[in-house]
Amino acid sequence: MDITDQNGAGVGNETVVITDAITGEQVFNGATNNAGQIETNLSAGSYNVEAGGTTKIVTVVGGSTVSLNFNVAVEDVPDPTPLEGSASTPSFCC
Repeated sequence: MDITDQNGAGVGNETVVITDAITGEQVFNGATNNAGQIETNLSAGSYNVEAGGTTKIVTVVGGSTVSLNFNVAVEDVPDPTPLEGSASTPSFCC
């Protein structure tokens, strides 16, 4: 997933929450890396993905790769300063 501002620049440290659309169970809660990206490993199913104040629904089919893009206004871009005590941004792989 990519989160960019209206100029196309990646938005780092943007909170992303993914919940199972059927059960409501939260399956991911994290932040984008400095390039405005996250990668997750989701099972087949439908999910609500919330980022930048917007929620999108995505359906994952087994063995497939899904790309999802969000655009946020520059004034909504979070402070890129790392959170206190964090050594690095976690990496999630599909």
